Amino acid sequence: RIGYIYPPPSVLSTIPHFPDVVYEDDHIAVVNKPEQLTTIGQKREDLQSILPFMLHPPSKGSNGKALNFPRPIHRLDRRTSGLVLVAKTELAMSKLSQ
Repeated sequence: RIGYIYPPPSVLSTIPHFPDVVYEDDHIAVVNKPEQLTTIGQKREDLQSILPFMLHPPSKGSNGKALNFPRPIHRLDRRTSGLVLVAKTELAMSKLSQ
């Protein structure tokens, strides 16, 4: 596995506090979203937009087809900090969205 790839400085400058990855495997990740960062937004200044820079892609041979982009399973309000569950494969997305 390679190390984390950080977003370009233009993206980083718009994010008050960079989220921490609390847990990650081939199917899911748990990310600690800081307050003042939207989970899913319309600009490139949201958690969903920076997830590809933060997470490793699933290993080849792991069960479940990788999603094009990691997807948050739920949202937290902009003013709320906390843990966000993220799907990295279609299998995880399907199971966690039920």
